[in-house]
Amino acid sequence: PLDFAAMLNAWRRESSKDSLAALGASLGVSPQALAEIGAVRGGQPGVWAFPMRDGNGKIVGIRLRSDTGKKWAVKGSKEGLFYPESNPPDRIAVVCEGPTDTAAALSLGLWAVGRPSCMGAVEPVRRLCRRLFITHLVVIADNDDPKPRPGGGWWQPGFDGARKLIEAVGLPFKMLAPPAKDIRAWVGAGTTRAAFDFLADSQAWRFR
Repeated sequence: PLDFAAMLNAWRRESSKDSLAALGASLGVSPQALAEIGAVRGGQPGVWAFPMRDGNGKIVGIRLRSDTGKKWAVKGSKEGLFYPESNPPDRIAVVCEGPTDTAAALSLGLWAVGRPSCMGAVEPVRRLCRRLFITHLVVIADNDDPKPRPGGGWWQPGFDGARKLIEAVGLPFKMLAPPAKDIRAWVGAGTTRAAFDFLADSQAWRFR
């Protein structure tokens, strides 16, 4: 088995604060937020690495992202979550999709966890909520275009994935759809924490 933590530590020694600042500027997120989720140069030019963790905090894989936006993973990786090592101060977790969306939420001062895909890592989220005593979820549903189902009809991956997670975890929740493609696009367009709170406060806590 690969030692993903050792691999990331080796790459971290080759990364610089300046390069992290450049990545943050290109993505429209805070360099500090990227550091919180463990972003480092990915061992080759033009590639960034993000640790994927299970619900217990163990690094189980590494997501790679090129400067052009291509995404893949180190061979042997398992799907995991992107989140900081701090605990949510108010026991509320904002759940989004992917490491850069997680960094966008953290840039607003939220405590966030990112799933590897809109349908993935449901059980790790459940485990994380139990371990960190998270009591409420704010689930961000990406505004994906409707897609045809093989057997007929349509579905929206972002919304359907959010509902699947909400049903499985079983905590009080709010499901938000930002007025943009996703939360990173919303943050990149200049949204503020006050605007996020306004959207969240427009909903009451619901149960499945």
